[in-house]
Amino acid sequence: MTDAPATELIDETTHNRFVYRVDGEDVGVADYQRTPGVIHIVHTEVDAHRRGAGVGGDMVRAILDRIRDESSDSVGADCPFVRSWLDDHPDYLGLEAR
Repeated sequence: MTDAPATELIDETTHNRFVYRVDGEDVGVADYQRTPGVIHIVHTEVDAHRRGAGVGGDMVRAILDRIRDESSDSVGADCPFVRSWLDDHPDYLGLEAR
């Protein structure tokens, strides 16, 4: 039995971005902009050697869980990847800004 990788989501507020780490390595980033009551996720990127392994989806899920659990803000899915992920996960659509 193998252990699941350790993941961490860091909110770098001074840079308006979330950094996603797996086993201590920065593997993804999501840039955002805040407006009153909404966190607009405007761009996501995963390191090339991690693409296709589900890291992007794991990162988006971690970001949305953090927003849902730690704030009353809605999410603006301005990034096409986040938009697509939300379309595939209707249980998260309640977070979306209208």
